[in-house]
Amino acid sequence: MPTTIRVSGQAQTTHKAELATLKLQIRYEHVSKEEASAQVRRTAAQLSGILSDLAPKDPNGAIALTAPVAAWSMESLTVTLPWYGIDDDEAKRKKRKSVAQTAVEATFRDIAKLSDIITTVSAIPHVSLQRVGWKLTKATRDSSQSDLRRRAAGNARVKAEDYAAALGCTASLKCVEVSDFNASPGWGAARTYGAPMMARGAVPGSQPQAPDIELKPEDIDVSIEVQTVWEAE
Repeated sequence: MPTTIRVSGQAQTTHKAELATLKLQIRYEHVSKEEASAQVRRTAAQLSGILSDLAPKDPNGAIALTAPVAAWSMESLTVTLPWYGIDDDEAKRKKRKSVAQTAVEATFRDIAKLSDIITTVSAIPHVSLQRVGWKLTKATRDSSQSDLRRRAAGNARVKAEDYAAALGCTASLKCVEVSDFNASPGWGAARTYGAPMMARGAVPGSQPQAPDIELKPEDIDVSIEVQTVWEAE
C-alpha cells in the first residue's frame, strides 16, 4: 500500500513596480447644495481635461499604449444634505452646509508625469490627495505567476522526495493531487494621505505647493503556494 505524503510548495520573485495609481478627492461645502454641486462639477471638469490630455486615444478608441496614463475613471458626484437638530433655530439652519464630492483615480505608466500632475493639481482648490499605490502590469503578473507555479511545484516535489527517502519509499513517487493555495496579486502597499493639496493659508495666485511625496517605484513581491498530495512506495 502506498504511503501518502502531503506537502506544500512555495516560490517568490520580486519586481520593480511598473504602474502607479493616483486617487484624488474633490470636495466642497456650501450652504447651497446647488453651489456645492456646481463647484465640484467645475473642478471635476478641470481634472478630466488634464487626464484626457495624458490619455490620448488610438484609432480604435482605446487609450494608446504609449500614453502616460493607462486608465482613469471618476466616481459619480454625491451631495450630502445638512443635518438639522430638533432645537435648531432658523439662524443655525441657514449656516448648515451641504457637502458635494467625487473621486478620481488614474493609473500612470510614466512616473515623471505623475509627479508633474501632483504639482499641477496642488494649485487646484478643493482637491485632496487620497493615496498613491504601486502595481505591476498584467503581462508581468501573468508571466511571473506562470514561472512561479513551476517553481512552487518543483519545491513541493523536493520536499516529497525528502520525505519519501527518509521513510524508505524509494521505488516510486507520484503526485496525485495539486491545488493553488495562495497567490499574491502583484500590488504594493498604497500610501494614504487624505490631506488638502493646497497649503493651508496659501495666498491665492501663489506658486503651488506640492505635497512632500517620494515617488519612487516600490519593489513588489509576487508569490505562489501550492498544496500537493503524493503517493510513494
